[in-house]
Amino acid sequence: MTEEKSEDKDESVEKRSVTIKGIRNDLYKRMKELAYDTGKTLGDVTNDAYLAMESTADGLLDMSRNFQMGLTNGGSKVLGHMNELELTGKEIADANKRILIRNVKKLTLKDIDNQTATKYIFSIRDVDELVIPQGLSKVELLSRCANIGKVIQE
Repeated sequence: MTEEKSEDKDESVEKRSVTIKGIRNDLYKRMKELAYDTGKTLGDVTNDAYLAMESTADGLLDMSRNFQMGLTNGGSKVLGHMNELELTGKEIADANKRILIRNVKKLTLKDIDNQTATKYIFSIRDVDELVIPQGLSKVELLSRCANIGKVIQE
């Protein structure tokens, strides 16, 4: 890595010339074009990109922490990371909280009506096989699902 120190004209921020290995040619060319189009130096555009990435990462971490606290304190139950799970409508209603189900190989919902499912099942994600009863609206339930391998209505 090659470094040359200099002081920024506008700010008292130390700058250095840096060689970074492994930059994709297509990205480098687009950044160079962006610098040209905006009248900035490539270094300025790169610094802006680093700052944007840093603030985005910080924001996402804060948002993730707040989201997890909201789930825990806000009255949601998270179920998952298992091979097989069978839940009845009564069990779901008795929990009296929003339920998030994720990472289950086979999920079977039994004796559950549309009203209970809509009120309590917040989301179902990453389920290989989802078994639901005949009377349950597949469209309504699947609107709160993602990454479902197979749906069986019996």
